[in-house]
Amino acid sequence: MSGWRLEPVGIAVVLEQVGAHAEGLSTDLTGDGAALADGGASIVGALGWGEWVTASVSQAVQGALGAQAGQVASILNRVDAGRLGVLNAAMAYRDGEVEMAGVFQRATADAAASGDLSFFERYGVV
Repeated sequence: MSGWRLEPVGIAVVLEQVGAHAEGLSTDLTGDGAALADGGASIVGALGWGEWVTASVSQAVQGALGAQAGQVASILNRVDAGRLGVLNAAMAYRDGEVEMAGVFQRATADAAASGDLSFFERYGVV
């Protein structure tokens, strides 16, 4: 292979699909009625029938959900940052702005770690 051949339109189509799936994942995990959104209350409420017998189960479920909330947020941050970073880098590359494509790639890593997408709002396409 002697070089790169990017098709920004094709990349944009794939990233739209990624965005739709990411939105569905976000809704499933943190949306209205999702176990992580309500702190496990929906699950705990369902275990209320057993009183003291199921009390330890509901506590364990709440603890597990609380422990995973940060991981879920991190995953969703990385998906959003990756999608925006790739889209903006591809567009910069298409426009002959190879240095800016690199800037977007570096910004992607920063945004994935922090969840701060403001760089893309200021300098790119969101």
